[in-house]
Amino acid sequence: MQCYPADSHSVHWLGAERCTNSQSPQSSSRTSVDSNHADLARRFLDHQHIGQTADAEIFQSNAGRLGMDPFTDAEMSQWRSERERLLQQYSTDFKRDYGWAIPLFGRSPNFRELEELASLKHLRGYYRWASHEVHSGSRGLDLNIFERGDGAHYRLTGRTDEGFAEPGTMALVSLNQTLNSLIGSGSDGDFSPRDLLGCMAIQVLLNECDDAFVAGDAVVTEAHERHAMRTGGRCSNRVILLADGFRSRAESIAGRISRAARR
Repeated sequence: MQCYPADSHSVHWLGAERCTNSQSPQSSSRTSVDSNHADLARRFLDHQHIGQTADAEIFQSNAGRLGMDPFTDAEMSQWRSERERLLQQYSTDFKRDYGWAIPLFGRSPNFRELEELASLKHLRGYYRWASHEVHSGSRGLDLNIFERGDGAHYRLTGRTDEGFAEPGTMALVSLNQTLNSLIGSGSDGDFSPRDLLGCMAIQVLLNECDDAFVAGDAVVTEAHERHAMRTGGRCSNRVILLADGFRSRAESIAGRISRAARR
């Protein structure tokens, strides 16, 4: 299976197995985690206070330079006291980025280790791809160089009608994984026939949405190529309208998935 496109934004990454790699609703590793660490959800929620205090400390040290009012001493004292209470309750290592997950590893893990535990290691390529787009590294810059018409290259700085297939499908795969985990978390390892049927139906909608995204990308690319032959690479409103039409179709299917998930 293609993990991620090196230089193309229109690779049908799902391959022959389609969305089946979004993982089954209930994995044996997660069942073990749930049964052995019943307080994991509470640790995760409590950890937000660690992040909140760290953010406040950074803001407080830069408030003057930013020309903004700092937090009051009372506010900082309250947040620091809550942090200290949590460190005493759990451990001093609880203050680390993923300190809430220490019971799973016997130490503070990194993001890659959490990814592997969740059986999502195969999606690391997409995580890196998205990170390149978010952060201002040289790879992110390179990914936003496009070629049009006469072979001229340009850097994408505004809106675009290309490259929606994979990000759109990946967002829906993540939604589907979250839904399956939510349903499975209260099932003691066994899905009811109704839940199983619901997950299978949503999988069908997910595949339809993937088809819409991929078809839309193909049509837009073809329209760009035809337009480039006629105009030497200048973009037209018709191409943008074509993209908007397929995007609307994909959004409509995504809406059906979201409504089904809420039922």
